[in-house]
Amino acid sequence: MNFNKIDKILYDYQKDVVKIVYKNKKGIVVMPTGTGKTFVQAAILAKNIIENDNKFGVYVINAPRIMLSYQLLKEVYAFLTSNDFGLNIDAKYMCVHSGNDFDVEDFEKIRQDSGVPFNQIKSSTSYLEISEEIKNAKKLDIPLILFSTYHSSTRIEDARKGIVKSIKLILNDEAHYLVTNQFHENIETIKTDKQFFFTATTRVTASDEGQGMNNIDKYGTILHEMTPREAIEKGKMVRPRLHFVKSDATITRENLDKNIGKLINESFLEHQHALNGLAPKMMITVNGFEEMDRFKNSKEYKKMMLIGVNIYMVHSNSDIGNMINGKRYSRYKWLKRLKADGEIMDQKLIVMHYAIIAEGIDVPGLTGVLLLRSLKKSSFIQTFGRVARLQKIDGNIK
Repeated sequence: MNFNKIDKILYDYQKDVVKIVYKNKKGIVVMPTGTGKTFVQAAILAKNIIENDNKFGVYVINAPRIMLSYQLLKEVYAFLTSNDFGLNIDAKYMCVHSGNDFDVEDFEKIRQDSGVPFNQIKSSTSYLEISEEIKNAKKLDIPLILFSTYHSSTRIEDARKGIVKSIKLILNDEAHYLVTNQFHENIETIKTDKQFFFTATTRVTASDEGQGMNNIDKYGTILHEMTPREAIEKGKMVRPRLHFVKSDATITRENLDKNIGKLINESFLEHQHALNGLAPKMMITVNGFEEMDRFKNSKEYKKMMLIGVNIYMVHSNSDIGNMINGKRYSRYKWLKRLKADGEIMDQKLIVMHYAIIAEGIDVPGLTGVLLLRSLKKSSFIQTFGRVARLQKIDGNIK
């Protein structure tokens, strides 16, 4: 097996990223949302596994949230085992976080297409259980790929001691999260041969020796950077378009509480008009649980559902949780249904969230975003990225 199989399935700019990362041991990759960041990470992982002759080694992919970690697991699993790509890499997989609600049937369908043996995917934050999986993979002499949240990733270091000298490769998705006080020390906690940081928006500090991604000692240099403008010019994402909502009511911050339903309904109708026949799928960033709750209790909420709009809400508050049209679901099933609805061209959607699906989560079909709170530049770019992805109607993409 050689690297040509991987190169053949990548766009030229994706090949450039994989090549430069492969030649380095540390560094930052900046790619706008929708340009195939996960695809590139899967290719980098595959190259490193192939270089190791598909034999035992421990690899880690980190993400800020459980929901994103599951998405990465599914997409990387599909990439490594796909017959279309001809890789057919047999490996063990494990989730290192507190979530355990995912549908094995999804992976079984992929496995049936590839013929690669399916190993039960465990989920645990216990260093003893992680150690056991490392030992099992070593005994079978196959790669072990750990999908971890930043919060739980430090458990991996305790688990690997006495079994392997170091982790062969760490890929950090949405790496700007590592700049925060909560996760900054994670960068140097786990002993690894190679470590790379993927983001659409770098976060820097005034000092080059601080926690920002301009700290070369910790993050390395920027190995590859594509701007949103370059992505638009390459036809890999759509350009932003503003449209303004006119209301009969005078809506101010003071009376927004009473008019939240009216504001959302009128914004949705204006967006539908601007799309000229395409079903609107609008994401709404809110100030918090209270705005979701007020909208849920508005007359417009019920009215919109009656005309066929599926309304998704997600919040850490248990009164909302993962809600679709007033009914609660597990996070995994909520996301699975959202993706299914997103792929239905004539399905109208509203997706309300507070800092949960703005980054990393791939929801197909979203057409616009309504901002009910102010966002910093990096958060705005991440949020716009959710609706800047090319859709089937925009052309043929990977």
